[in-house]
Amino acid sequence: MLPQGRPSVQGRGPGKPFCYHPVSMGECLAVVNQKGGVGKTTTAVNLAVALAWAGRRVLLVDADPQGNATTALGQEKPSDGGTAAVLLGLRPAAEAGVPAGAEGMTLWSGHARLREVERDLIQAADGRTRLGDRLREASWDVCVIDCPPSLGILTESALRAADGVLVPLQAEFLAMEGLAQVSETLSRIRRDLNPSLVLRGILMTMVDPSLSMAAEIEREVRVHFGEAVLAASIPRDPLLAEAPSHGLSILEFAPESRGAYAYLQLARELLRAPKPSPAPVGA
Repeated sequence: MLPQGRPSVQGRGPGKPFCYHPVSMGECLAVVNQKGGVGKTTTAVNLAVALAWAGRRVLLVDADPQGNATTALGQEKPSDGGTAAVLLGLRPAAEAGVPAGAEGMTLWSGHARLREVERDLIQAADGRTRLGDRLREASWDVCVIDCPPSLGILTESALRAADGVLVPLQAEFLAMEGLAQVSETLSRIRRDLNPSLVLRGILMTMVDPSLSMAAEIEREVRVHFGEAVLAASIPRDPLLAEAPSHGLSILEFAPESRGAYAYLQLARELLRAPKPSPAPVGA
């Protein structure tokens, strides 16, 4: 049974605050998986909104040239604004964001111009550190970066800037290959660029317990990766796919849905979980 009324990431009932410790004030989370269609953008958007509901000032960075996170929140994609403008030095970080998603939440919009940014970053001496430098010029409690579905320089820049990584993993066989590649990339980033980067968790998405293969894969992932797999998981819910067409997060579009409840559970788990120590994925 889902809670009635607007669910609360903070409350013991509507509007009553929990006393959870924060993710970490000033922590930056990169949502990463180079395989498309695993719920990466859905997770970045809805987690950001849930954290804003919990009273955090949240910066959502759409670092994907497709700009799907921007579209999902019903925002425009100006060519002279957002993430691309910040990274190209066209706009100060403090002025690049627009209010979106929830009170206290700011969006750096995505745009196809990020492909131009990729070329610039590859050639620049500060290519892999520029995003982190710009983020330090902005004001936020928690930053969530929606990375492109690739392991190129935009994703590497996000991992260099981030404190933690959240990996959405669809409960299907082919998704396991993607996790192996992400694991290799995280190890390389730790070794070469960001030794303090930690795995915040593997998030099972599009979970359908009625499918025996999906249930078996989820069990295997939890056995193999242990505590790295978050207790929260995201169900296969058609409303999660419908919400972006209305420019709304699932928490606003269908607050009593299974998807909304799942993302609130994810936010609760991250807010009260201690930050892990750097260690190889699967260690």
